Amino acid sequence: NGTESSVEVTRRVIDLSTGLETDTVEQVDTSPENALGGRLGILPLNNLEIGGSYAVGLNRSGSSEMTLAGLDARCEWSNLVVKGEYIQRSINRTIARTDISGFYIQSESQWDRWFVVGRYSSLKEEESGRLSDISAGAGYRLDERLQLRGEYSRFVTRSGGAAYLQL
Repeated sequence: NGTESSVEVTRRVIDLSTGLETDTVEQVDTSPENALGGRLGILPLNNLEIGGSYAVGLNRSGSSEMTLAGLDARCEWSNLVVKGEYIQRSINRTIARTDISGFYIQSESQWDRWFVVGRYSSLKEEESGRLSDISAGAGYRLDERLQLRGEYSRFVTRSGGAAYLQL
C-alpha cells in the first residue's frame, strides 16, 4: 500500500456567537518515524492471495492517535484479475474521535496490450455519510509505465451524485 507521507489536518473553528473566525492546525504525522504497521499476505492457492494490514500512528508524545486495519484479497484466472479491500481507520484525539471505513472490489481483464476494468467502491464517514463510486474504463498499454485510457465514474452521496468522463 506504500509509504504514507505526513498529513496535515486543518480544522476551521468558527465562533458563531461573535462572528469571529480562527484557524487551528493539528499535525497528524504518519511518516515512517511516527507510524508502525505492516501487511501479511498468504497464498492458499497459486492464483489467490489473502492479506491483512494494521498500522498505528503516534502523536508527538508517543501516544496512539490513529489506527488502521484492513483485509484484502486478489485472485487471478487466465487474463482476469479480481481484487478487493476493506479498510477501517480511527483517529482518536482528545477533542473528538473520527471513524472512517470503506471497501472496493475491482475486476480487470487484459488481452495483449488492451485492458478493460470495472470498480465499485464505498466510503462511510460518520459526519458526511456514505460515498459510493462505480467506475468502468478501457485502455491500451504503450509500455510498462505509459497507457492511454478512458474512464467513466458515477459518484453517489447522501446529497446527490455526479458523473465524470475522463479521457
